[in-house]
Amino acid sequence: MHKIQPPGVNHVGYTPQDGMTSGGHFLSYLTLHWMELSMAYDSTTFPRTDEACGGGATNATHPSVPRYIAWMVLALPTLAHDKSRTFQLRCLLALIAIIENEERYMMQEMKEHTLARPKGDIMGVEIANERAATVRRIIKRLKAGLKVKDTVEQLAEGPCWVPGPACVLVVIFPISK
Repeated sequence: MHKIQPPGVNHVGYTPQDGMTSGGHFLSYLTLHWMELSMAYDSTTFPRTDEACGGGATNATHPSVPRYIAWMVLALPTLAHDKSRTFQLRCLLALIAIIENEERYMMQEMKEHTLARPKGDIMGVEIANERAATVRRIIKRLKAGLKVKDTVEQLAEGPCWVPGPACVLVVIFPISK
């Protein structure tokens, strides 16, 4: 049996016999508002205490999540032209918030597992810097197109589980000639 669960759901796997598992996760534009909530929650301490716990058991705390989020931003200008896709406002606001406030959303365990580059990997550093600059440009354009002034304030409006109205991104990201 396969189940798909939203981001932020604590989970474990159980098999009645010894076995091996290979976890996988995916992110969806339609659940980014839930992912943002999961990433903002501090799972390194027990609630209402300063007592440390073992971190989270959700995919939102996986070290590869920031890279997947960046890839989702990089794909937006192309996906904006796919008529079968729908992008909701709160989900896009969450995407903007995660990129603009990386320190708020990057948990300690994610920071500890960031990939170290081999010494002298100038090309790798250059590619990473170019990708980060492109992500920032796309987010700036998205924010202007959606007329977003304060992402955190807009995310606080209304019920957090509602993805919000559909947005037409093809106007924000027209096909360049």
